Amino acid sequence: MRGVDQSNPNRPQTLHNPSATNELAALPKPCREFIILDVNPSLRIALKDLLSKNGFHADAYHSVEEMRAKGPPQVPTCLILDNQLGEGWTGFQVQETIRRMNWKTSTIFLTAHWDPTCSVRAIKAGAEGFPIKPFDPEELLSTVAIALEKAEAMAFSSLQSAQARALAAQLTVRELEIVQLVMKGLIHKEIAD
Repeated sequence: MRGVDQSNPNRPQTLHNPSATNELAALPKPCREFIILDVNPSLRIALKDLLSKNGFHADAYHSVEEMRAKGPPQVPTCLILDNQLGEGWTGFQVQETIRRMNWKTSTIFLTAHWDPTCSVRAIKAGAEGFPIKPFDPEELLSTVAIALEKAEAMAFSSLQSAQARALAAQLTVRELEIVQLVMKGLIHKEIAD
């Protein structure tokens, strides 16, 4: 296999290895998860059923504390949440909190209390969509597809960063010096001198 050190099976694959770029695409649908956060129990059940019928796993929570207690997701994840959550929380606050906690999730706002100001704020905050309750299942599933693409891109970016750190950790002192010189723009003849 090109780009892989076959003599050391523990050595990570290079960033340019085509099989590494397909790792997330090969994950089965259950590895693409959803977090549902809404105070309405019937809506949580309906969303969970809709996602389940379409082959996805979803965890549903009634409070921010309950969601946070489970910890950050370990696979590409999409957060579907209401903007009016009670207990002093808004969806925007939750989105900002999980971003500060470095959770790698995409976000869909699903709310009955929506106005143009909220739409603009959601877009600026990186929301993938904001269907309005009562939601059209097909519209929501279309938004879900977009959000999953973003979640997978974030997960892949994290994978690439981890691979780069692992590779960098294996470099010798001289190799690190060479990398730094190349990044400064020196050509190989200048580095050799």
